[in-house]
Amino acid sequence: EGVEIDSTGLLRERLRRAEEIKQQVDLWMLTIPQRMQRIIRYKIFEELSWSEVAIRMGRKATADSVKKEYQRFMDGK
Repeated sequence: EGVEIDSTGLLRERLRRAEEIKQQVDLWMLTIPQRMQRIIRYKIFEELSWSEVAIRMGRKATADSVKKEYQRFMDGK
């Protein structure tokens, strides 16, 4: 006989796990350079296009330059 978890219990467990992961991401974000925090926030959390990220980053950022910067950073992690 297997152990049954009611759907409410399963949902509660998934929410708990999601909160755990969010906390881990928040802590990790504090350990990376501020510029990369901004790129990740805009691209991943705000779901902006690379062009929109570049505009938010300002200076001479282009869609390609911020995308490459992001990819290089993630490849190194």
